[in-house]
Amino acid sequence: MLEVGPYGNFQVTGFDYGTAPGWARLGLLYPENGVWQGERLLPAGCRVRQQPASAWTEPVYGGLFWLDLRGELAVPRDAYYFAGAGGHYTIIVPSLDRVVVRLGHLRGRPRANAALNRALEELVAAVGPRGSGGSS
Repeated sequence: MLEVGPYGNFQVTGFDYGTAPGWARLGLLYPENGVWQGERLLPAGCRVRQQPASAWTEPVYGGLFWLDLRGELAVPRDAYYFAGAGGHYTIIVPSLDRVVVRLGHLRGRPRANAALNRALEELVAAVGPRGSGGSS
């Protein structure tokens, strides 16, 4: 469910009530080139822009997705993500073949972000890059 702003326009910048499985499914569309269970849901050739948008002064946004080019998240540099209000994240990590969803609230966000990074470190250590089999 999406909220509308004061003029009745949908606010798709983090003010919504999606579920974690719903966000995960949305995140899975992009590494699969917009195909879900054999059905094309996004236009052919719809690709994630993994270069920063030229209008941004910092290299953090690439058109619909945030980019982790500064290394703020404990994931490989190929990661990109949705970020919403309250610390919501849908993090897509192609090299790990994973999508990570975190739902949260603004209250306690610094501690929550630190905990998210610790969890991401554990995930990277357990899974490892695609094809490596992770650690034993």
